[in-house]
Amino acid sequence: MSTYPRKAKPPKEVTLRARVVLENELAYYFHLSVAKFKAGVNKALEYVKNGITNSTQLYKIAYGVIGNKRYTDGAVLLVQDVVKSVKALGMNLSDVKLGDWWIIQARGSPRPEDKGNRNIRLISRDKAKVMLYNGSSWSRYEVDVRVPRIYSKLFESIAEFGVNCKLGYLARLVALDMSYDRAYCELQVSIPYELYLSHRRRFERPLGNNIAGIDVNVDRVNLAIVDERGILRDTKTFHYPSLTSTTLKGEHRRSLVHILVHEALKYTYYHGVSTIVLEDPEILGYLKLKWTRSNERKNVRYNRRVSIFKPSIIEEFVLHGSEYGLETFFVNPAYTSKLAELIVKDMGLDRHTASAYIIALEYLGVAEIPLSTSSV
Repeated sequence: MSTYPRKAKPPKEVTLRARVVLENELAYYFHLSVAKFKAGVNKALEYVKNGITNSTQLYKIAYGVIGNKRYTDGAVLLVQDVVKSVKALGMNLSDVKLGDWWIIQARGSPRPEDKGNRNIRLISRDKAKVMLYNGSSWSRYEVDVRVPRIYSKLFESIAEFGVNCKLGYLARLVALDMSYDRAYCELQVSIPYELYLSHRRRFERPLGNNIAGIDVNVDRVNLAIVDERGILRDTKTFHYPSLTSTTLKGEHRRSLVHILVHEALKYTYYHGVSTIVLEDPEILGYLKLKWTRSNERKNVRYNRRVSIFKPSIIEEFVLHGSEYGLETFFVNPAYTSKLAELIVKDMGLDRHTASAYIIALEYLGVAEIPLSTSSV
């Protein structure tokens, strides 16, 4: 029995990002801290490769290097995440090596001793206290936080709830650019999705009952809006060719994806859509692995782009859809493209819009193309 259409579940947590710049002695302390943290992660990972997976044992091993309880807990959490990823990808754990990253991370709790997070604690919208190693001991230092304007009130709430022992959160500092006397970092704070949505919800309920099929590609998003009978009412394409650039990195790519997703969601909302339908990113993950290994698409660059970006954009639609009062569903993507090729000429649609239309029809369970008597 088919499990589709399947309702998409939003993530349990959302990670927010802000900027922290450490200079002079704080930059040096940060360098010492991330070096100890990474050494602890590396040592624990080596023991995992030798068959030791017990959390308590790994904690003792990492603590012997890091010397801080909360950061040690964060290091073990990171190692466990690496192991899970390796198993999911079917890789050999012995071949795994740590990349060129420099971070410190710690889990928090609402307990009085933590006040949100003991090691990386927001104390106001634009201030945080960070535990750093100064060469002889771990000590707290107050740092400035540059918060994106759209998240200003949310960061203020996180700090308030944490200090008042109502919220615990995972926090990390990631080095984006680092020298001896300056560290340009990204502060990442993971909070419950419900808290995020309470600040970011734009609309409580949709304006109509239409369905939008969404075909996601690495340089565009195609919409096909249908009514409850499956009759095509509107189409729209959002082009973002710059997303395919190999020189576009982290922050800029996320910013472009954010703009793209919100433009598409806003369009669907004002065109009476209550449900958006996308291809299941989990199944896409299996398909992209098949394409890449078999070189079915005959294009190395295509394989790289699809394997990295397409599922991540779909996940952004799931994350932000509820902000517009929309429900999100997944359908099986296995034959979407082939079915779309059969209707391209008859419908006068390009293949990506045709795919979006097929996605909408699959959600409705419509086996035949309905005759359209009117259009928007």
